[in-house]
Amino acid sequence: MARARIGPGGPVIFAACRHLGGWAVRHEGGYSDLSASREEAMASANRLARATVSLGRPSRVTVSDEAGYLPVPFADPSSVEP
Repeated sequence: MARARIGPGGPVIFAACRHLGGWAVRHEGGYSDLSASREEAMASANRLARATVSLGRPSRVTVSDEAGYLPVPFADPSSVEP
């Protein structure tokens, strides 16, 4: 599991991207949560971002495609019903 860096700075970025013939979450140069589909990688990135937000760090999720990186709307975990 990717870990958030501690300290000041901008949001922690989790990127769903192609990796080893599938999709994975890239964070600070490392890859985690290898999956078969982009949707699974995006779900993993969102889960990691929510965990980071719960630790008090702002987070952002992006997804790569052939054109580059696109920001993905991220729901505030406090607004999501269990």
